[in-house]
Amino acid sequence: MPTRARALAGMLGSMIGIGIYDAIHSESNAKPSPAVGQGCIYCVPGDKTSSGKDYIGSTNDLDKRKRDKTDGRDRNGATIIDTYPKDDKEERRRKEQQALNDIGGVAETDNRRNEIAESKWPASGVQPPEPRVEPEQKPPEAK
Repeated sequence: MPTRARALAGMLGSMIGIGIYDAIHSESNAKPSPAVGQGCIYCVPGDKTSSGKDYIGSTNDLDKRKRDKTDGRDRNGATIIDTYPKDDKEERRRKEQQALNDIGGVAETDNRRNEIAESKWPASGVQPPEPRVEPEQKPPEAK
């Protein structure tokens, strides 16, 4: 699929809750390095975490954060997925929580906790994760 079409498909997927993984991991959807005065929301892919699940984080200095590997996550493979003004703590937290929810929430990621308590999501404008749909299991065939 051409890069532009992949980017559009990824954005559309994000908007309707389908293809979120592809939208985050597509290089064409990665944001450039943050501008001066901007921090970033980033995703460490599962192959760079000890659990094998993606991790969502935020930092005011990704290069500095990449050097800190004490938590077992290799941020050298991180993709910037959003930015926020460095002096806006609430926007940072809101965007990090929304990015976490967009890929399934704490249960589906390497994150150990929510950035914002679930009870405060509505007041913060954070949408909950899409309900996970389990594939239908077929009963065993009779012999």
